[in-house]
Amino acid sequence: MTNIAQKIIFLTSLISCNSEKGKAQDTPVKSEENHDINTDLKEGSRCLNSLKKSLDEEDNVIWYKQPSITYSNNSNLASIYIGDNGKNRWLRLVISNTENTEILFNKVLLKYDEIVVEVIFDSKEDYTIKKNKAQVSEWIDVTVNDNLQRFLREFSESENAEVQLSGTSTKTRKLSAEEKTGINEVLIAYDFLQDEYSRNVKKAFDFQIFKK
Repeated sequence: MTNIAQKIIFLTSLISCNSEKGKAQDTPVKSEENHDINTDLKEGSRCLNSLKKSLDEEDNVIWYKQPSITYSNNSNLASIYIGDNGKNRWLRLVISNTENTEILFNKVLLKYDEIVVEVIFDSKEDYTIKKNKAQVSEWIDVTVNDNLQRFLREFSESENAEVQLSGTSTKTRKLSAEEKTGINEVLIAYDFLQDEYSRNVKKAFDFQIFKK
């Protein structure tokens, strides 16, 4: 066998080995990606199943809320919940306060670190106040737009998350760990619902294409 033939055989073997190594290296990456996807799906499903589901028959909307949130019966809370009418899903934010005296707040700020966002609300449509002999409960219930949703994702992870209510007086308080966990888990559940809807639409589309 000539030297040239030997070199050709050697190079062919080297390329073959490198090719096989490349295939072997690809497998763990794909497996890891699948694991991450499955983990996200399980976490999304868990968060969604932890929420209390109710049907508004008049508006044909399914609401997903944290079981512990009852607005006027909770002294000071920040929370979000999900609405789903089959075609669209959206988030709503509730900020509540209960005191011996009313604040009549007309301005709400959410803060973490040096970032401040004002929650815009209609004092007639979004604000509610209830009074009894012992206490006054006030809260707002507003739709979460895309900008506020992005903010809440960071807000719920911060150790310095605060809410400030201003009216006849000003009250600033730090969110509890339970509040932040609740917001974060509802966001995870919301993402899961959105992804599930997208997957179902794709399946229906693929099925229609297959039938054609």
